[in-house]
Amino acid sequence: MWPMRSERRETMAGLGVLARPGRALWIFVVLLCACKGGNRDGLPEMRKVETVKTMPLDAGGDAPSCSIVLDMVEVLGEGGNAERINRTVMQRAFGLEANSMAEAADSFCLQRFSFYKESLSGLYEADKKHRVNSAWYDYRYALTAACEAGRGNILCYEITATRYEGGAREVTECHELNFDLETGDVVTLDDWFQPVYKAVLPPLLMEELLEKFDCADRAALQEKGVLRFTDLYVPANYKLGKDGITFIYNPDEIAPYAAGIIRLGIPYGSLGSILKDNNE
Repeated sequence: MWPMRSERRETMAGLGVLARPGRALWIFVVLLCACKGGNRDGLPEMRKVETVKTMPLDAGGDAPSCSIVLDMVEVLGEGGNAERINRTVMQRAFGLEANSMAEAADSFCLQRFSFYKESLSGLYEADKKHRVNSAWYDYRYALTAACEAGRGNILCYEITATRYEGGAREVTECHELNFDLETGDVVTLDDWFQPVYKAVLPPLLMEELLEKFDCADRAALQEKGVLRFTDLYVPANYKLGKDGITFIYNPDEIAPYAAGIIRLGIPYGSLGSILKDNNE
């Protein structure tokens, strides 16, 4: 078993930037930071849960490693609403459920480390004999959560996921969840808009996309690599903000990877005809 050092503490200080740990250690740090003052700006009471772990691929002092940084937010509360929100977040972020966000984060790390060791140990041992660049075996994962009050009684919960699994580039994606704080349920576009939204939204999104890339028409967009292999669609990734809705397209969805995450915002004032009465 690899040596392990663990530490758990509660703090009101900001979370520090990860420094690369010594390779001979499996370092485990969990910080729980209670965000006091529930209902300020319409947000419930929440707690930050940060987990930092590193697992070396072998016992060598210069061995590559798998590093995981998780900076999540757990909603506090005795009722079922908080539990439903946290359960949905754990499923979306980690692909599993647990009794707490810290427990889910720990299980996620164990799964990733198991995959890392089982998949790469044999290959790395063979490549060491040929002095292959070990940096290709350095894997990194990061999940960062941010919350803000949205329209009405909406909690906007954003998860930014970054991963590097060898190869030439690191991949970063953003995934947005919108929760009804009264029920703890995820708010869908069908909850928010009249059925006609599927026909109304694409032209509005196209206007925003053309402006974002400073293009006059679709042909000009395609010259920049945008919409070359897909039509513009209404994504299931969106943020119901206070003043408008932002639709999110991750890299390679509608544009080349180099374009990064694309956000197209439409103010509610432009959507009055398709908003359901209780959301106006």
